Amino acid sequence: MKMLPEKKNLYDAFSLKTAFGTSIASKFLNALISKQGYDAKVSIHEVTMSHPDSDGNVRVHLDLYLDASEKDIRKLINKM
Repeated sequence: MKMLPEKKNLYDAFSLKTAFGTSIASKFLNALISKQGYDAKVSIHEVTMSHPDSDGNVRVHLDLYLDASEKDIRKLINKM
């Protein structure tokens, strides 16, 4: 049986730009950060994700505002 190549369309990419969607995502992310014991507030402005290229790589753009102490930011960065 011959496999057809994957068909890319407009819906393969992800974009989150509306105030309602970014508000929900921000609340979810703030809950996760709070559960980890950090005192930080995140406000997401925009998230976009591209189609996979020929190598299978996906580009993600994240525009957010993070309000936290220097100590918590360093802990978050070191955890990555």
